[in-house]
Amino acid sequence: ETHIKDPDVVSYNTVINAFCKQGNLGRAEQWASLLVSMFSNGSVESLRPQAATFTVILAAWRRSQDRNAAERAERILLRMLDLHEKKVLALKPNATSYNVVLDCWESSRRPDAGERAFQLLSSSDFRHDKKLQNKVRRIQSKSRGRRNRGKNKETAKVTA
Repeated sequence: ETHIKDPDVVSYNTVINAFCKQGNLGRAEQWASLLVSMFSNGSVESLRPQAATFTVILAAWRRSQDRNAAERAERILLRMLDLHEKKVLALKPNATSYNVVLDCWESSRRPDAGERAFQLLSSSDFRHDKKLQNKVRRIQSKSRGRRNRGKNKETAKVTA
């Protein structure tokens, strides 16, 4: 007789990873939420979500072409912090997690990306990380350039 093991965090992470590879990030997030709920309701250690549970989703948002990827990734990062505070996640998001979200802001091409990136890093344990600080400066510079180009176009319309 074959005994089928109850699903554990590895099982959930496998499903989440599959949805991420398909680009179905909404379903990946649903499965991550289900895992959190299953652990929170029963506190079975084999169902404790891992940072990797969420990092794979962050990386998928970075690869996506979705115009809301930066907001979605930031929301996941903030959820990770909340889950750590509530003792659901054993480890806080690391510098890699922040780097991925900053990548999303950088590729968002939004005029407020620099400010959002700065706020995110400033409120983190990694605010003194030189690599992340340099990334934020680069994002801020690109954002200023986008805002200035937008102002120049408006000025050209008014003077035309």
